[in-house]
Amino acid sequence: MVQQNYPNPCSDNTSVEFRLKETSEVVLIITDLTGQTVKSFPAKQFERGRNKFDLNTSELGNRLYYNTLKSGVYSSTKTMLVIK
Repeated sequence: MVQQNYPNPCSDNTSVEFRLKETSEVVLIITDLTGQTVKSFPAKQFERGRNKFDLNTSELGNRLYYNTLKSGVYSSTKTMLVIK
């Protein structure tokens, strides 16, 4: 289960929290509205339970993005607004 990033809107930093039922490899991909990947995080092993990705968004422009978290066959996409 993926939570909405916080804070949202964000300017320089935000976090994406999620819970895993079992230890899994997780990937986070940030895309723009056209679907182009603007930032991605390599697959990383996370333990069962509550986890989070801390994102530095300072290099992203003022706009709406999608953050997609993938783990195995599970995938969830949320919106993220960057405002400077």
